[in-house]
Amino acid sequence: MSKTARRLEGEVDQAYAIQVAAGTKAAAGYGAFGLGAVTLAHHTWPFFRHQTLPFKAFLVSVCELNGYQGDSRRLC
Repeated sequence: MSKTARRLEGEVDQAYAIQVAAGTKAAAGYGAFGLGAVTLAHHTWPFFRHQTLPFKAFLVSVCELNGYQGDSRRLC
């Protein structure tokens, strides 16, 4: 393996680590936001209270995945 290939591999690993760290941090923040929004809607909106738990969990996971994907791409 040449010096250039090893250097390039190191840069790729470093970029991957940055993206994973940023995406994980964003996923936690957006997941907390989604959980708060679902909790607030459950306690204030009677129609939402009758929705199933899997649907509410789906909404939280959509918020979390949106944060993970959006912030990890934004840093590129």
